[in-house]
Amino acid sequence: MAMEGDGCSLCSRAVAELEKIADTLKCSSGSTLCKGKTKVAKYSRPILMQHYPLYRESDSVCTESDAPLSRRNLFEERWDCLSKESTEYLIESLLPRAAFGAHTHNSCLIRHSLVPRPEHKIEFVEYTVPSFSWRNRLDPKYYLLTVTPYEVKVAKCELTREVTIQVTAVLLILALVVYIQYYNTRSYRHLSDKQV
Repeated sequence: MAMEGDGCSLCSRAVAELEKIADTLKCSSGSTLCKGKTKVAKYSRPILMQHYPLYRESDSVCTESDAPLSRRNLFEERWDCLSKESTEYLIESLLPRAAFGAHTHNSCLIRHSLVPRPEHKIEFVEYTVPSFSWRNRLDPKYYLLTVTPYEVKVAKCELTREVTIQVTAVLLILALVVYIQYYNTRSYRHLSDKQV
Protein backbone atom coordinates (compact mmCIF):
# COMPACT_ATOMS: atom_id res chain seq x y z
CA MET A 1 0.00 0.00 0.00
CA ALA A 2 3.06 2.21 0.28
CA MET A 3 3.98 1.77 -3.39
CA GLU A 4 1.87 4.56 -4.85
CA GLY A 5 4.84 6.76 -5.69
CA ASP A 6 3.21 9.86 -4.24
CA GLY A 7 6.21 10.80 -2.09
CA CYS A 8 4.50 10.35 1.30
CA SER A 9 6.82 9.64 4.23
CA LEU A 10 5.61 6.02 4.46
CA CYS A 11 6.16 5.59 0.70
CA SER A 12 9.65 7.10 0.84
CA ARG A 13 10.68 4.77 3.66
CA ALA A 14 9.17 1.78 1.84
CA VAL A 15 11.06 2.61 -1.37
CA ALA A 16 14.33 3.04 0.56
CA GLU A 17 13.85 -0.35 2.27
CA LEU A 18 12.91 -1.95 -1.02
CA GLU A 19 16.10 -0.64 -2.63
CA LYS A 20 18.19 -2.13 0.22
CA ILE A 21 16.47 -5.49 -0.20
CA ALA A 22 16.87 -5.35 -3.99
CA ASP A 23 20.59 -4.61 -3.65
CA THR A 24 21.06 -7.47 -1.16
CA LEU A 25 19.32 -9.81 -3.61
CA LYS A 26 21.48 -8.57 -6.51
CA CYS A 27 24.66 -9.10 -4.49
CA SER A 28 23.49 -12.55 -3.39
CA SER A 29 22.71 -13.61 -6.96
CA GLY A 30 26.15 -12.56 -8.22
CA SER A 31 24.81 -9.69 -10.33
CA THR A 32 27.24 -7.07 -11.63
CA LEU A 33 24.66 -4.44 -10.60
CA CYS A 34 25.46 -5.03 -6.91
CA LYS A 35 26.27 -1.78 -5.05
CA GLY A 36 26.70 -3.01 -1.48
CA LYS A 37 28.31 -5.89 0.37
CA THR A 38 25.32 -7.47 2.13
CA LYS A 39 24.43 -10.97 0.94
CA VAL A 40 22.17 -13.80 2.01
CA ALA A 41 23.80 -17.19 2.56
CA LYS A 42 21.64 -19.12 0.12
CA TYR A 43 20.09 -17.10 -2.69
CA SER A 44 16.78 -17.87 -4.34
CA ARG A 45 14.47 -15.46 -6.09
CA PRO A 46 12.08 -13.83 -3.61
CA ILE A 47 8.35 -14.26 -3.20
CA LEU A 48 6.47 -10.97 -3.32
CA MET A 49 3.53 -10.61 -0.92
CA GLN A 50 1.35 -7.52 -0.71
CA HIS A 51 -2.23 -6.46 -0.13
CA TYR A 52 -2.98 -5.23 -3.66
CA PRO A 53 -2.57 -7.41 -6.75
CA LEU A 54 -0.07 -6.31 -9.37
CA TYR A 55 -1.34 -4.13 -12.18
CA ARG A 56 -3.85 -5.69 -14.55
CA GLU A 57 -6.69 -4.29 -16.59
CA SER A 58 -9.31 -6.63 -15.09
CA ASP A 59 -9.90 -10.16 -13.86
CA SER A 60 -10.56 -11.17 -17.47
CA VAL A 61 -6.77 -11.71 -17.92
CA CYS A 62 -6.75 -14.42 -15.23
CA THR A 63 -6.29 -18.00 -16.36
CA GLU A 64 -8.01 -19.30 -13.21
CA SER A 65 -10.53 -16.83 -11.92
CA ASP A 66 -13.60 -17.22 -9.76
CA ALA A 67 -14.63 -13.60 -10.11
CA PRO A 68 -18.28 -12.93 -10.88
CA LEU A 69 -19.01 -11.43 -14.28
CA SER A 70 -19.40 -7.98 -12.68
CA ARG A 71 -15.71 -8.09 -11.64
CA ARG A 72 -14.67 -8.47 -15.28
CA ASN A 73 -15.01 -4.69 -15.50
CA LEU A 74 -11.85 -2.63 -15.92
CA PHE A 75 -9.82 -2.10 -12.76
CA GLU A 76 -8.92 1.33 -11.49
CA GLU A 77 -5.17 1.70 -10.83
CA ARG A 78 -4.30 2.46 -7.19
CA TRP A 79 -7.81 1.36 -6.17
CA ASP A 80 -8.29 -2.23 -7.39
CA CYS A 81 -4.62 -2.97 -8.11
CA LEU A 82 -1.16 -1.39 -7.97
CA SER A 83 -0.31 1.18 -10.60
CA LYS A 84 1.47 0.02 -13.72
CA GLU A 85 4.59 2.00 -12.71
CA SER A 86 4.69 0.54 -9.20
CA THR A 87 4.23 -2.96 -10.59
CA GLU A 88 7.10 -2.54 -13.05
CA TYR A 89 9.30 -1.06 -10.30
CA LEU A 90 8.64 -3.97 -7.92
CA ILE A 91 9.20 -6.62 -10.58
CA GLU A 92 12.37 -5.08 -11.98
CA SER A 93 13.77 -4.43 -8.49
CA LEU A 94 13.04 -7.80 -6.91
CA LEU A 95 12.79 -10.25 -9.84
CA PRO A 96 10.23 -12.38 -7.96
CA ARG A 97 9.61 -16.06 -8.63
CA ALA A 98 6.02 -15.71 -7.40
CA ALA A 99 3.73 -12.89 -6.32
CA PHE A 100 0.75 -12.96 -3.98
CA GLY A 101 -1.83 -10.20 -3.58
CA ALA A 102 -5.44 -9.97 -2.46
CA HIS A 103 -7.84 -7.02 -2.10
CA THR A 104 -10.30 -8.09 -4.82
CA HIS A 105 -11.68 -11.04 -2.76
CA ASN A 106 -11.49 -13.24 -5.90
CA SER A 107 -8.81 -15.73 -6.88
CA CYS A 108 -6.76 -15.16 -10.00
CA LEU A 109 -3.72 -16.75 -11.58
CA ILE A 110 -1.56 -14.91 -14.11
CA ARG A 111 1.67 -16.15 -15.69
CA HIS A 112 3.92 -13.15 -16.26
CA SER A 113 6.71 -13.11 -18.79
CA LEU A 114 8.36 -9.70 -18.95
CA VAL A 115 11.43 -8.46 -20.80
CA PRO A 116 12.39 -5.13 -19.15
CA ARG A 117 15.84 -5.19 -20.76
CA PRO A 118 16.88 -7.16 -23.86
CA GLU A 119 19.32 -9.31 -21.88
CA HIS A 120 16.89 -10.03 -19.06
CA LYS A 121 13.60 -11.99 -19.03
CA ILE A 122 11.48 -12.25 -15.88
CA GLU A 123 8.98 -15.09 -15.59
CA PHE A 124 6.80 -15.71 -12.56
CA VAL A 125 3.28 -16.59 -11.50
CA GLU A 126 1.02 -14.14 -9.70
CA TYR A 127 -1.72 -15.42 -7.42
CA THR A 128 -4.53 -13.26 -6.12
CA VAL A 129 -5.70 -14.82 -2.87
CA PRO A 130 -9.49 -15.18 -2.56
CA SER A 131 -11.43 -14.16 0.51
CA PHE A 132 -11.68 -16.62 3.41
CA SER A 133 -14.95 -15.13 4.65
CA TRP A 134 -18.59 -15.85 3.94
CA ARG A 135 -19.17 -12.13 4.39
CA ASN A 136 -17.26 -11.41 1.16
CA ARG A 137 -18.26 -14.38 -0.98
CA LEU A 138 -20.57 -17.41 -0.93
CA ASP A 139 -17.73 -19.87 -1.55
CA PRO A 140 -14.70 -18.86 0.58
CA LYS A 141 -11.33 -20.24 -0.46
CA TYR A 142 -7.76 -20.28 0.79
CA TYR A 143 -4.35 -21.32 -0.52
CA LEU A 144 -1.99 -23.92 0.91
CA LEU A 145 1.62 -23.29 -0.09
CA THR A 146 4.67 -25.48 -0.27
CA VAL A 147 7.78 -23.35 -0.64
CA THR A 148 11.33 -24.51 -1.28
CA PRO A 149 14.31 -22.39 -2.38
CA TYR A 150 13.53 -23.21 -6.02
CA GLU A 151 9.84 -23.99 -6.19
CA VAL A 152 6.45 -22.71 -5.09
CA LYS A 153 3.49 -25.08 -5.16
CA VAL A 154 0.01 -23.72 -4.56
CA ALA A 155 -3.21 -25.62 -3.84
CA LYS A 156 -6.51 -23.77 -3.77
CA CYS A 157 -8.88 -25.16 -1.13
CA GLU A 158 -12.56 -24.41 -0.73
CA LEU A 159 -14.79 -24.16 2.30
CA THR A 160 -18.33 -25.44 1.99
CA ARG A 161 -20.92 -22.88 1.05
CA GLU A 162 -22.61 -21.13 3.95
CA VAL A 163 -26.04 -22.47 2.94
CA THR A 164 -24.67 -26.03 3.26
CA ILE A 165 -23.64 -25.31 6.87
CA GLN A 166 -27.04 -23.75 7.60
CA VAL A 167 -29.02 -26.68 6.11
CA THR A 168 -26.79 -29.16 7.99
CA ALA A 169 -27.42 -27.30 11.26
CA VAL A 170 -31.19 -27.33 10.71
CA LEU A 171 -31.16 -31.06 9.87
CA LEU A 172 -29.07 -31.84 12.97
CA ILE A 173 -31.43 -29.82 15.17
CA LEU A 174 -34.43 -31.66 13.69
CA ALA A 175 -32.69 -35.01 14.26
CA LEU A 176 -31.97 -34.00 17.87
CA VAL A 177 -35.61 -33.00 18.44
CA VAL A 178 -36.82 -36.33 16.97
CA TYR A 179 -34.32 -38.26 19.14
CA ILE A 180 -35.34 -36.40 22.31
CA GLN A 181 -39.02 -36.97 21.51
CA TYR A 182 -38.37 -40.68 20.87
CA TYR A 183 -36.29 -41.05 24.07
CA ASN A 184 -38.92 -39.26 26.18
CA THR A 185 -41.76 -41.33 24.70
CA ARG A 186 -39.84 -44.56 25.27
CA SER A 187 -38.97 -43.57 28.86
CA TYR A 188 -42.60 -42.62 29.55
CA ARG A 189 -43.83 -45.99 28.21
CA HIS A 190 -41.21 -47.83 30.25
CA LEU A 191 -42.34 -46.05 33.45
CA SER A 192 -46.02 -46.67 32.60
CA ASP A 193 -45.34 -50.40 32.14
CA LYS A 194 -43.66 -50.62 35.55
CA GLN A 195 -46.56 -48.93 37.29
CA VAL A 196 -49.15 -51.32 35.88
